[in-house]
Amino acid sequence: MPCMNFATCVDMVNGYRCDCAPGFEGTTCDIILMNVNPTHVKMVLLVLMALRYTFASVPLDLQV
Repeated sequence: MPCMNFATCVDMVNGYRCDCAPGFEGTTCDIILMNVNPTHVKMVLLVLMALRYTFASVPLDLQV
């Protein structure tokens, strides 16, 4: 996907659109805004930490 920094990529008729996460802007959300609300940053970090913990506890020998 071309969108960066936790952006949502939306398919369009002639391409795509990136819906940027708080604190980012630009066509692909590659520009970091300097006046980020600390609450938003904390929420993103908490989600990332939860995902890391979740995937760290998945056994590697899963049979599908």
